[in-house]
Amino acid sequence: VTELGVDGVLLAGEFRLEANGGATTLGAIAAGDYQVKPRFLQLEWSLDGEAKKCHNHYLLGKAPYRLEEYQAMYEAQIALYKD
Repeated sequence: VTELGVDGVLLAGEFRLEANGGATTLGAIAAGDYQVKPRFLQLEWSLDGEAKKCHNHYLLGKAPYRLEEYQAMYEAQIALYKD
């Protein structure tokens, strides 16, 4: 897990989850002052050790969000992963 615009990794780890195995907690991330400024967390993982990486995101903040701000963060993330 990384944060858009911030250097370094916030959380990393490995786990194995069986089919229909439920949720697994890898760790915790300090929320910081997300009520003032939303945080755009980037999630990256691979399946069964495959080289291909999967990506998603999580917007941490107090709703309502400004659409323009979200769109800018989302487009910045997409640009990072274009092949």
